[in-house]
Amino acid sequence: MAIRRGHLLEDASPLALDDIQPLGLLIADRRDGAFRLEIASIETLHAR
Repeated sequence: MAIRRGHLLEDASPLALDDIQPLGLLIADRRDGAFRLEIASIETLHAR
């Protein structure tokens, strides 16, 4: 399943995990002010 900016991309081709190099996060709640984000780990999920 491919999602871009919160929208499902119906016609996206399968993602090759070995091709992923950068990873970005988009946080947009449209509210000004400070926030804090702590990430303990990021892992891939294996297809079931």
